Amino acid sequence: MVDHDAELKAHIQRRKEFIAANIGLVDVAIRKYFSWSEEPYEDMLQEGIKGLARGFDKHDPSRGGLTTCAVWYIRGSISGYLRKRIAKPTITNWDMARVDTESERPPAFGQYDGVQELIAKLLWTLPDPMGQVLSMRFLRGMTLQKAGDELGVTKERVRQIQIAALKRLRQDEQLMQQIAVYLEN
Repeated sequence: MVDHDAELKAHIQRRKEFIAANIGLVDVAIRKYFSWSEEPYEDMLQEGIKGLARGFDKHDPSRGGLTTCAVWYIRGSISGYLRKRIAKPTITNWDMARVDTESERPPAFGQYDGVQELIAKLLWTLPDPMGQVLSMRFLRGMTLQKAGDELGVTKERVRQIQIAALKRLRQDEQLMQQIAVYLEN
């Protein structure tokens, strides 16, 4: 007869040992994939550990290595956390004395009621550099130079990524219909 309590205790012990031995995977994932985020490191670490535990629980040995599976769950867990956090971003009023030239500063449409949620949804449809740039420019009000400094690229490259991201959003007909419906209301 199988002792389910003993199996459960053994599974929990193996999971604790796996998490302790592989917490570095969470750290590497945060530094590699989420260094752009301004969320506290500790919060992302906590979410990553939850993903690590879930990856251990969901692992199917016939589909590949345990650590590979865990990394996917780590990234998914942190991404989900960040999606929830960015859904209601806080936007501060800019100090008008420090406003750069018009070509440098994006329009502040993120300040209007309800637009923040729409923008956040749009950004999650884009690949990382595009979503990051639009978030920096339109949600956080960064200049081209400041966004470039944070990403480690030139302001010209930020401008190019911004143009490509906006073009990509404009080409999505379903997305444009959602925006039109929102703007009509």
